Amino acid sequence: MTGVEIRPVRTPILRISGKISGAPSGSQPAMVQIQRVGGGISSGSASKPDGSFELWRVDPGKYTLRAQYSSGGADLRSAPVQIEVAGSDIDNLSLTLIPSGDIQGQVLFETRKRAADHSLSSRSGSGRATGTPSTPAPKLRPAV
Repeated sequence: MTGVEIRPVRTPILRISGKISGAPSGSQPAMVQIQRVGGGISSGSASKPDGSFELWRVDPGKYTLRAQYSSGGADLRSAPVQIEVAGSDIDNLSLTLIPSGDIQGQVLFETRKRAADHSLSSRSGSGRATGTPSTPAPKLRPAV
């Protein structure tokens, strides 16, 4: 076929790098996961013994990055970090591993004084009601 011209588009080969802290010393490497915001394929890589990591060939876009370490009964995770990859490398990211655990606390409900809620507001005085549930609260774990 003649008359067809195909021009390749230059796309930079981008890298994301940083360091993971909080893993037990002398332990197995932590895993770094990257996932495109809005779904899509996730990928990952193991950290080096010093906790540093590199992810290569990342396409431009918005991503969520997190680290995880599981070994010998320890379950450590970092908070998710939102990043946007554009036209240059992203360096010196810091991911801190923390143990997962139970969250305990008390729920406080605040209401606004309205005519329909007059009986509730007058009983609570300031419009602020506090209390404990009649059934035990479920134990909450951070989402993975």
